[in-house]
Amino acid sequence: SLLLGGAERWICSLCRHFDPSHAWAAAIVLTEPRSRSPIVEGWLPPRVKVVAAEMLPSVMSQIDVLIAWGTKDLAARTKGAKCQIVEVQHGTIGFGDYQRQLAQAGIDAGAHLTAVGEACLDNFPPEYRDRVTVIQNGAETDRLQPIIGREAKRAELGIKPDEKVCLFVGRISKVKNLDGLAAAMRLLPDWRLVVAGPEYQKHHCLGEAIVLPSQEQLGDLFATADVFCA
Repeated sequence: SLLLGGAERWICSLCRHFDPSHAWAAAIVLTEPRSRSPIVEGWLPPRVKVVAAEMLPSVMSQIDVLIAWGTKDLAARTKGAKCQIVEVQHGTIGFGDYQRQLAQAGIDAGAHLTAVGEACLDNFPPEYRDRVTVIQNGAETDRLQPIIGREAKRAELGIKPDEKVCLFVGRISKVKNLDGLAAAMRLLPDWRLVVAGPEYQKHHCLGEAIVLPSQEQLGDLFATADVFCA
């Protein structure tokens, strides 16, 4: 998919920041072609084509490496492929058995197994974990440079001088446990919760939190925060 989420941001970041003298992205193949956001597509370089899964055999015949994420039937879709296959784990077993199914799909496809964090190793059977390469996600540092600064941003958000700020950045959905975070904030005097991200699910528990839509420029929010809670 190409919706607003961490893995999708990672896809776009790779497309934008691969060193073109070593590698460049030719296409993004969607198994869920209706799950695409024009905001996310705007993050992509113009030369990167977004195509439906029916085009995968044609794409695989023209590339050296296929990087896959979130595809339960990866082995069937890549059967007979001559290119290398790299399967990347982004989620953890906190998402449920679905993550184990995705990890098994990479094993069944004979893919190079990778993950974006150590916690993702639990998705794999124990005998496979030492075969998984963990590569931490990078950060697009241009997005993290403050523009107006801490005090101006606090004034813009209506944060009082004596209030401290806890910041959450990510999609608003139950799996992120914003209920727990908001409950913790209510127990702390003089703290405000700022939440920035796309609303996947309605949340009525956020109370006095400042809720913002997905932000392209994050530097001023991070400058404003006393604590970042992921």
